[in-house]
Amino acid sequence: MSLWLIVGLGGFVGAILRYWVSGWIQSGFVTFPLGTLGVNFLGSLLLALIMYA
Repeated sequence: MSLWLIVGLGGFVGAILRYWVSGWIQSGFVTFPLGTLGVNFLGSLLLALIMYA
């Protein structure tokens, strides 16, 4: 499988998951964008765990 295809599929799946999780978190909060904050926090945490391992 081509490296470009793997990177593209990873980006596609990541974007869909980011949209879904952001909407799920934001569904209860209207005044502050907690969905964006939560997704960014989770992404940073995941990246830190991957880099630490």
